[in-house]
Amino acid sequence: MSSALYTLGRWCHQHRRHVLATWLLALTLIASLAVAIGTGTKEEYRVPNSESQEALDYIKGTFPEISGTSAQIIVIAPNGRTITDRAIRTDIENSIKRIENIDSVKAVTNPYDKNVSGSLSADNRAALINIQFTGDFFSITDTTRDTLTNEANTLTHNGTRAVAGGAIYNNAVPTMSWTEGIGLILSSLVLLIFFRAIRATAAPIVSALLGAGVSLALLFLATSITVLTGTTPMLALMIGMAVGIDYSLFLLARHRENLLEGIDPAESAARATATAGSAVLFAGFTVITALAGLSVVGLPFLTTMGIGSAIAVAIAVAAALTISPALMSLLGRNILAHRQRTNPPRHATTGPRWAHIWIRTVTRFPLLTIIVLTSSLIFASIPARHLELALPDAGTTNPGTNARLAYDLTAEHFGPGANGPLLVVADIVKSERPRELMDDLKKEVASIPGIHHVSLATPNRNADTGVVIAIPTTAPSDPATTQLVHEIRNRATTWEKRYDTTLSVTGATAAQIDISEMLGKALIPFALVVMGLCLLLLLIVFRSVLVPLTATLGFLLSVLTAFGAVAAVYSWGWLAEPLSVSRLGPVISFMPIILMGVLFGLAMDYQMFIVSRMHEHYSHNGDPDSAVENGFAAAAPVVTAAAVIMVGIFAAFVPHGSATIKPIALGLAVGVFVDAFIVRMAIVPAALKLFGHGAWWLPTKLATHLPAIDVEGTGVMRQISAQKTANRHPQRIVHATELAVTGARGTVFSHLDLTLNDGQLAILAGPEGSGKTTALLTLAGRIYPSYGDLTVGGHVMPEHSGTIQHLASLAEISGVNPLENDLSVKQNIAETLSTRTLMPWARRRDIDIVIDSLNHLITYALDTADLPLEPRAGSSYLVHRDTLVRDLPRLSRMLLGIVLATIGRPPFILIDDIDTLRTIAERRGAWAAIGLLLRERDTPLAILTACQDPFPTNELTTLTGLSETDITHIDIAHPIHQTDTPTTSEETVTQQPATASKAHN
Repeated sequence: MSSALYTLGRWCHQHRRHVLATWLLALTLIASLAVAIGTGTKEEYRVPNSESQEALDYIKGTFPEISGTSAQIIVIAPNGRTITDRAIRTDIENSIKRIENIDSVKAVTNPYDKNVSGSLSADNRAALINIQFTGDFFSITDTTRDTLTNEANTLTHNGTRAVAGGAIYNNAVPTMSWTEGIGLILSSLVLLIFFRAIRATAAPIVSALLGAGVSLALLFLATSITVLTGTTPMLALMIGMAVGIDYSLFLLARHRENLLEGIDPAESAARATATAGSAVLFAGFTVITALAGLSVVGLPFLTTMGIGSAIAVAIAVAAALTISPALMSLLGRNILAHRQRTNPPRHATTGPRWAHIWIRTVTRFPLLTIIVLTSSLIFASIPARHLELALPDAGTTNPGTNARLAYDLTAEHFGPGANGPLLVVADIVKSERPRELMDDLKKEVASIPGIHHVSLATPNRNADTGVVIAIPTTAPSDPATTQLVHEIRNRATTWEKRYDTTLSVTGATAAQIDISEMLGKALIPFALVVMGLCLLLLLIVFRSVLVPLTATLGFLLSVLTAFGAVAAVYSWGWLAEPLSVSRLGPVISFMPIILMGVLFGLAMDYQMFIVSRMHEHYSHNGDPDSAVENGFAAAAPVVTAAAVIMVGIFAAFVPHGSATIKPIALGLAVGVFVDAFIVRMAIVPAALKLFGHGAWWLPTKLATHLPAIDVEGTGVMRQISAQKTANRHPQRIVHATELAVTGARGTVFSHLDLTLNDGQLAILAGPEGSGKTTALLTLAGRIYPSYGDLTVGGHVMPEHSGTIQHLASLAEISGVNPLENDLSVKQNIAETLSTRTLMPWARRRDIDIVIDSLNHLITYALDTADLPLEPRAGSSYLVHRDTLVRDLPRLSRMLLGIVLATIGRPPFILIDDIDTLRTIAERRGAWAAIGLLLRERDTPLAILTACQDPFPTNELTTLTGLSETDITHIDIAHPIHQTDTPTTSEETVTQQPATASKAHN
């Protein structure tokens, strides 16, 4: 991954105009399409498979009169007059006639109709005109809305007040306010303090704005094919801007460090993209995973919200990885402060003085720090017990809008329940007295405590479906209304038996209650999944037990504190006025899940950037105390700047954000602040300091089964270093230092050092069970080393394991790549040729060349070892193309495996266990053939062999024709640790451990 990012960073740096032009063109095209065909957002909250949703879908076909979208005009008589005054009534009835002629209007309710109840207020000062439309929200045009608004304005005269509201006005189009601008200004100030260069300050903001612009345009374009709530684009914008600035900042900060060390700008940009970019990619992946995980709840609106925000994060990552290197090229060395540009290059410092003071303070008495801060956060989370959840209605829209005015006036004159009628739908197809049945159901519903009145109880025209519309005494978001819905559903079971019918409770209010309860049930499982993912990811990344535990518990503290802050404002009213919270009570029901998903990803960001630096220092010097201090000090400036920016952007959406975004933004601002500055920069370092070496401990058995993931981008740095070494030593083919493999049953081999140049031979010697074959396969790139460094042909493990496997060719090894006994020599050669040359067949000429090479080796081996041509009567060492492999003498078979390994001219050949040859003479012949291969090479070649009992060096030099300096002996035998039974090579090959680290601790 880091190698690909390195290439990407260099390309974007070299082609800055193409990169920036591509992003601008994409933004222009997508935004134009969004304006042309986008339909806008809609506050539609469906609950698949719920009682309320199934009933709503049912009445669309059976009761079309009430299935479309709706609107209301509330008319208020002036003081001293009543709504039934003749003049006011005449105006209202004339208005009703005009409204009936508006396009898409199906029916208009006359509040003065004797058959209509509940449309005149009890104080006789207000009237409700209910308008039913034929289609859904999307079918209503702006012209229709404007006409209805003008009709309300016509009724507003001589002290009479009229306001149009209802579902057709509930479209929450995202809008920006001046406070979001303050968030950008704050971000700019933080960046200016961090970079101390004006032009560098603009770079992260430009990257974030382009990414956020593309994602926002893409979401509005998506409204042409799917339904998005108004919260979706605003949430995506808020998250996309925050992570976009942070991710770009991480890359630019690493680029600046590289420049200060005197690295060429193009190389610096490539390295920054590879190192910091790897962490950004990992961090973005965690955020995307958490947000996309919202789809498991099973609510379409929450799925689109999560996917929309995940898209914004993905685009922010793409922008950071491409736009940032392009801006690095544009800025050149101007990304540095003037004094830094003129000073000579230096090595990176251990961090600013304030960071050292901070970390020494919080880790001086680590246990005390942990107890005090953890207790404080638990105390701050106490209000979370009083957090109430509900879905938004018109009462949560911004004050002053038509929808909010109509909602408030309706609640004032008709009671809070008038804004949330409940529909009881009855299947009355079996009834012979449909009207009487509906009257009976009306009485049953009206008798329930909490029902203000029943405004309508009627069958449809086909007399197969009836609807009872009941008005509660409490508001839609009131917990009492939830209890009322459950009470109606409980009693409906009895009514169904009594009246031989099927009943369902539905309506917008019932649907919102179903959604809230569904979200409540999903919260704990989602939290467990998120925390489990947190544990797993950090366990893999840091290969430590304590680090993921502290990270997960810290995340839980941050989430609970954020919930507590939201509850303190919305339930207790603390700071409600300064934060422009116009309505106390429930917050949007998906706030906890959204907050947990986003905060999880951001918490992993800070954990990664801080603890990875500590891990790096610990790997180098093995001192846990200095690792905590120096690692923290190195990461603190950029993490502090990133966290302040993140908090500022989230906080900017609080004062004038929409009612749905406001609590989410507040929770995220508090959560990020707590997580960054208290958890990651105080509690976690204190815990790591407290446990010392134990903080980085991982059981050997567990380490064996964990994959290796390079999220710090160190792989590309190792590759760069290896390439430089290869350039200085062009003859070097293999270089291994401190190589080791550990299995579930202990250490297989360790402390293996090897350097092989072109034309050299190395011999791994050791008794059976000493790990020779495992070491051989590790050097061939087939097994990941547990510790140490391995370079083959200038390529490093494990990042370039595929390339190393191509460069390192194996002769026949039992249980790994055995020859086919039942096939002929020709067929085995053809199979290898087709695999190595990527041809679907092998030419006869090529097969004959291989056979000639094989017989050439065999002849030389026989001559050198004074072996007869026939090992026994009727057989020959020389090979015929049609001879079955099972019939070959042992020496011929071994040399066939070696010759097959040379196909494709690999620079590194590995041969296992020459001791399988029974006679000393055959072994002498094999060594002679190996020497001939090295002497007659026309391309770079080094050979590694494994055996139990090698010949003395002076004899090997005679047999191979190589000098003593070209032959290396390695004794791999060592005690088997942590087990009484030796781990055999075959067992290790079967296990195929996939673990690696950058240095042997």
